[in-house]
Amino acid sequence: PKLKYSQKLRSELRDLAYTVSDDDLDQTSLTSVFKHGAPPNPTKHGLTQESTNNPLIAEFEVLSDEQILACKAAQKRTLSLITGPPGTGKSITVSHILANAAIRQERALFASRNHQALAAVEPRINALCEPDVLMIRANRPYNDNGTRVDWANSIKMILAQPAVPNAHKRFEESVERLTLLLDMIQQTELQLNDAVSMREELSSLSIQIDELTGRSPEYWLTGADILDEIPSVAQLDFAQSCLAQERTPVGFIAALHQFIGRILIWRRKAAEKTLSEANRIIEELNEVQLSTKYGGPVQALKRISYARMLSQRYENLEQDCRSALPHDELVSVVQKSREDMRGALSEALKRRASSCKEELPGDIRQAFATILAAIQNRGQEVLSNNDALGKMFSKQITRLFDHYPLWAVTNQSVHRVAPLKPAVFDLVVIDEASQCDIASVIPLLYRAKRAVIVGDPNQLSHITSFNAQTDLRLRATHGVDDISNFERYSYLNNSLFDLINGAHDRESTLLIDHYRCDPDIIRYCNESFYNGALRIRSTRSRTSSPYPRACIWTHVDDDAQAASSGCHSK
Repeated sequence: PKLKYSQKLRSELRDLAYTVSDDDLDQTSLTSVFKHGAPPNPTKHGLTQESTNNPLIAEFEVLSDEQILACKAAQKRTLSLITGPPGTGKSITVSHILANAAIRQERALFASRNHQALAAVEPRINALCEPDVLMIRANRPYNDNGTRVDWANSIKMILAQPAVPNAHKRFEESVERLTLLLDMIQQTELQLNDAVSMREELSSLSIQIDELTGRSPEYWLTGADILDEIPSVAQLDFAQSCLAQERTPVGFIAALHQFIGRILIWRRKAAEKTLSEANRIIEELNEVQLSTKYGGPVQALKRISYARMLSQRYENLEQDCRSALPHDELVSVVQKSREDMRGALSEALKRRASSCKEELPGDIRQAFATILAAIQNRGQEVLSNNDALGKMFSKQITRLFDHYPLWAVTNQSVHRVAPLKPAVFDLVVIDEASQCDIASVIPLLYRAKRAVIVGDPNQLSHITSFNAQTDLRLRATHGVDDISNFERYSYLNNSLFDLINGAHDRESTLLIDHYRCDPDIIRYCNESFYNGALRIRSTRSRTSSPYPRACIWTHVDDDAQAASSGCHSK
């Protein structure tokens, strides 16, 4: 009776343990979770073979920098992790990951322990390509009257739908337009970032130049201006190092005397200077020339030389700024391109859904019809009981997923969608990971090449029905009680999130922009559970209600102390 809802899971786990080869396992995302040695085609630092560059992400809503990083990791990494509290846009991020997978003509599976997570993503994806359907939801809650889709239903839909001529060609054209827009946005944003960086550097240079020149005597500055050359910063650094070692840089001192002498000559010829002022200047310069310590003059000249170098850099940057597009024009181009991108993405997703309706080749249509008839006449078990039909179905399963590339299932219902075959999906996204036990997601990970795990360690963990003694006894019985190798796989206290968070190949992204709760509520959570890492984007106006507040927090100082159960007061 206890296995009523997990008999199929137990069967698949036994197959994975005793009948599946290591070569099959190494094709899947499990290779990043359960290490047994170097796989035949190892990935470098968890990067997929096909995409180690910087992928472009198409957005149908504005994403934060962290959300974009998470979407890129989903494309590049064999294993990636997305975490953050409720209200930070995890469902939006997942929707973008799946939409971009569809654009890349990948097959993707979205799974969760509960139906609420599926309901937050599936309608959003299908709304982008209405009236067609891109994501199939295989099962629904007990009281939900929506369509439940299994292999028979999906094959029936494929056979019944009217063919759309040239649908795939039109899809490729829309993807090409979308790619051009993404390239344009990327290049324009780089120009915009460069423009902002140049402005910031100009401001910094101006401050540095003012500070350097403000600390130098006026006649030194004026004298430096009339000379073609002054010692370089490197030469002055050498002179300083000599002086620090009580060594006299003879050649440099002579050059310094010459420099000061030329300033002196220029000052004597300056128009309408009083005799007393001229004598005072000469006396100051003579003191410099006769000084036994040249540190002061060298440092003063070094400031002037450095200021001249910075001034040249300032002039070059000013020229670059004048030749670049104006900042406001770049911003306008980015905004317009992003609007066009959202339209192009919607069009591409609609055409992706339509491209699934191209006419089937005759042999494939006949194979689907045979499989459908067998399931209807003999039940779905025939696919497992009849070897010939099972092989036929395994051969055509990828064609089925080409027609419906995105699927949403609960963790233990995946067997209704895909047979236990390695990497039949390019990507699996598993939500509510902190509530998922490890065992129930292993078949999901086996069915995909890459995996994205989504969850929050500060949420409730999964619930187990046995104690520590039972856990240790079972592990000892099956030879997996070694602490160094197997402890983190323990079912008792470790959720899927804990397991993946400890994997060395995974890339983790924390979503930090919170939009949902009243600022006072999320501020408390931020300080208590997230070490102040969150950026609070919600406002009282957004969370306000026309009705009086039903609950008001009032802090009262008292002497209550935590106890093992509840609290007590002195």
